[in-house]
Amino acid sequence: MYHKSSYAFFDDADEASHRKEHHFIQDIIAAFHNNEFIVYYQPKVHIPTRRCYGLEALIRWKRGNEIIGPDTFISLFEKHGYIDELDMFVLKQACMQINTWIDAGIEPLSIAVNISGVHLRDPDIVNKIVNVCQYFDIPRNLIELEITESVMLEDIDDVMKKAIALKQAGFKLSMDDFGTGFSSLSILKKLPVDIIKLDREFFQKVMDQREKIIISNVIHMAQQLNINVISEGIETIEHIRFLQEIGCEEAQGFYFSKPLPMEKLDNILWTPFEMEEL
Repeated sequence: MYHKSSYAFFDDADEASHRKEHHFIQDIIAAFHNNEFIVYYQPKVHIPTRRCYGLEALIRWKRGNEIIGPDTFISLFEKHGYIDELDMFVLKQACMQINTWIDAGIEPLSIAVNISGVHLRDPDIVNKIVNVCQYFDIPRNLIELEITESVMLEDIDDVMKKAIALKQAGFKLSMDDFGTGFSSLSILKKLPVDIIKLDREFFQKVMDQREKIIISNVIHMAQQLNINVISEGIETIEHIRFLQEIGCEEAQGFYFSKPLPMEKLDNILWTPFEMEEL
């Protein structure tokens, strides 16, 4: 008689790793419910006028005096089913900020927020986002919803239906990290986006001719499709000059400002950014 056995091997390192992750996810969930998570904003700049025309909302964990970036905790929020709460928290903070400007009689800026793949699989996602905007009484076209290419690859038909519904509801849609995967162009053909965000990986400190050719052609293609392009990771005046040469008018990056809390940004959002002579 043939007897088949199966074996699983565990070592102390695996067990220690699991325990560490378990404790860490408990810490970050507790921190979230204790209001230790805050939203920073990074300006998006129209190069010809040097003015901020919008912002991207970015989550941070304020752990005592330390500010922790999302790379440390986002994947754990996704893995353990809390990412939808985090997405909605950022959306609500963005809506509150827009509402604050409107109440103060200030012309509001649009704010971009990320929508995770987990959140997009929620069958009620459109109603949830609409309800938040209605609660804070803000125009939906002031909210830009960022979807990454990797999200599209998970279930393109379902994401497409949600994207169309969100567009019909009045929101702007953007594809984040454009160009980092193999399917960017085929997805762009299908997804009804208003904006593509060129990934910062394109903009190295020193750009070679191949990179410049690729970026130039992507921008020209998007313009022919009536899609706006914003270039992320802009850090040098050389980057700005190159974008001017190829007709890309929108940029985001440390050249203008790193992500900051609103109280540190408020003084610089309404006047032209300083630039070296172009």
